[in-house]
Amino acid sequence: MLARTNAQLRTVGAALDRQRIPWRHAGHDLGPGSDLDREEAATAAAGVLHQDRPTAPLLPHDGRSDAVVLSTFHRAKGLQWPAVFVMGLSDAFVPIPTARTPAARSEERRLLYVALSRAEDELWCSWARETGDDERRAEAGPSPWLADIEQTVRQLELENRPVGPEVAAHHVAKLRALVAASDAQAGASSPRPVAHDRRLP
Repeated sequence: MLARTNAQLRTVGAALDRQRIPWRHAGHDLGPGSDLDREEAATAAAGVLHQDRPTAPLLPHDGRSDAVVLSTFHRAKGLQWPAVFVMGLSDAFVPIPTARTPAARSEERRLLYVALSRAEDELWCSWARETGDDERRAEAGPSPWLADIEQTVRQLELENRPVGPEVAAHHVAKLRALVAASDAQAGASSPRPVAHDRRLP
């Protein structure tokens, strides 16, 4: 599950805890461009599953245990999953409000592309009409880039929809007509052979 900020992932992690669903962070990058805080990094660096019993030892993640992987757009770069849920595609997070310059918004759009392209088979996108917690809520609208995603999905659905025999026959007839017209035009533009009377001496 991918989100733009760590705050969003903390909310998701708390919800998974309540349902007793194990989860883990995707990585533990602490480079200058990382958006992973130190506390999260310490957990991720240990390669552990998060659990909801604070007194219980954390279980090592051996790569075979099932767990929901949580990651920000930043940390997802270079990773792939069969199914990816990109959450929080509202105007409150994507682009991030502090991205005010064209260069910053361009970087935000690139990060969104990184998130969307992490899916190998399935991609799910969502956004909420409200942001915040129970104490402080604010209305939100969809990300300004969500319309482009929806348009692309509709176009792909049209291109990949099953074609019935009537539609197929219509397309074949149309292609044949185009080929015939092309052949006729080529024939009309080709120079005709000229007969020459050549007498032997």
